[in-house]
Parts: sequence; C-alpha cells; structure tokens
Amino acid sequence: MKYLLLAFFGIFSFIGFSQAELNNYKYVIVPKHFDDFKKTNQYNTSTKVKHLLSQKGFHAVYDDALPEDLVKNRCLGVAVKMDNKSSMFSTKVGLKFIDCFSKTVYTTQEGKSKIKEYNEAYGDAIKKALSSLNGFTYEYTAKVDEKPIAISFKNDVKELDKTKEEVQEKAEMKKEGHIEQVATKENQSFKDLSPKPSNIKKAVVVPTGILYSQEMPYGYQLVDSTPKVVMKLYKTTIDNVFMVQGSNAIVHKKDEQWVYEYETDGKTETKVILIKF
Repeated sequence: MKYLLLAFFGIFSFIGFSQAELNNYKYVIVPKHFDDFKKTNQYNTSTKVKHLLSQKGFHAVYDDALPEDLVKNRCLGVAVKMDNKSSMFSTKVGLKFIDCFSKTVYTTQEGKSKIKEYNEAYGDAIKKALSSLNGFTYEYTAKVDEKPIAISFKNDVKELDKTKEEVQEKAEMKKEGHIEQVATKENQSFKDLSPKPSNIKKAVVVPTGILYSQEMPYGYQLVDSTPKVVMKLYKTTIDNVFMVQGSNAIVHKKDEQWVYEYETDGKTETKVILIKF
C-alpha cells in the first residue's frame, strides 16, 4: 500500500508539472486541418478544440491567423496535435501540445466516445480528453533569463577590485593598440582607438528567380540553377511554415504561393518567391 501511494503521488506530481509548463506559452495554436483527417475542420474538430481551450482560459488561435508577435517569435506558442485512435466501434482521441522545437510539453488523457454520429462523437471525445486540464488554472508567465546576483559585504574591497580590473583592461588595450595615451607632467590623457560598432545595417537579401528544394533532416535547402545554396528552411510544427536560418524571416504558403516574410526597419515586409518542391 505504501509503494502504491508513492506511485500515485509521483504520477499526479508529474501531471501537475506538465500542466504548469503550459503557462510558459502565450498562445495555443490550433490547426484548421488535423493530420488524421482528409478535410479542413472535419467533424468540427478544430472548432471544438479551439472553443474548449478558450473556455479554459487559453489564448487559442488558428494556424492561419497568427498574431504578429507569434509570427515573429514562433516559440511564444505551443501547437496542438491530435492522436486519433478511433475505430468503427468507438471514437478515441488524445491531444498533444508541441513547442517550437517539436518537443512534447503536455499530453492529455485519451477521450473515448460511443456516440455513433461523428460530429457529436468527436466533440464528446475531445471534451473528455481536455477534461484532464480541469482544475488547472492557466496564467501566462513570460520566460525571463535569470542572471546570478553577486553579493559583497565589503564595498571597499569590491571597488578596489573593480579599479584593478579597469587598470588591467586599459593596459591590455594600450598593448593591443586600442588606446593612444599621453602621460606627461603637463598633459595626462588617453584616446580610445578601439573599433566602434557600425550603425550600418546589413541589407536583407530577398531571394529571386526559381529555387529548387532539396530535402534535408531539418527541413529543406533551396538552391538556384547554379546550383548554389540560397537558404536553409527549418521545419516548424505548423504545416507549410518554415524558419529561415540566420535571418529574422519565415517562408510560408499563402493562396498556393510561397511567401518570404521578413522584418526591416521595424516593419514586416513580404515577397512572393518561386520554389519547386
């Protein structure tokens, strides 16, 4: 009995921890078309999931209507995936919450329904699956990078160490030719000759011409007719949405066209590009 109670305690502690992980995400992304179905929003599955998550306090959004901050930072959201194990005799579904690195953050219990009519059956099963979140209060908490705080009870020693560091740093800079120093009885000064950061921003290069895709483990690399690698596209948990390596940009499909979306001077710009998959 003792070990049984410990096992139950461990299970519930794990579930509680997993639910708490959802607080790290501002949005829950609901696909309009779950992978296991042939049609968009078949049996009202997408509508039902979004509605129930919204009722539970989550900021649920469809994958084709992402807020601007989520488009710029995909890691603000966690995507919903459906695990459909339905058969002729019963409807069985479970839901998984996947982060931007394809890691499973939380998995619901399996919801089962014996209702024969599909719309009602999936609605019932989804509701039962999400009942595993009952009692959990969602509250978005932005992640903050914690930095260690140095505490000293001897401010005089701390200031002395700081002065020594500054003197040593200036000596190193002089040795490397970063400081021009004058130290005479009449004139004592130094001039910082170290390189200054440039205010010139690197121009965003928008790909042109027809690009050909080559499938890679991480997604695709796009080459031109040379062939030269023009860019690398990394998969996300959203269908037809890719992150561009080394650039604040994404490539996504809109109205049967591929769109290169990037940020320049604080504004979001888009351009249609030609890709052959």
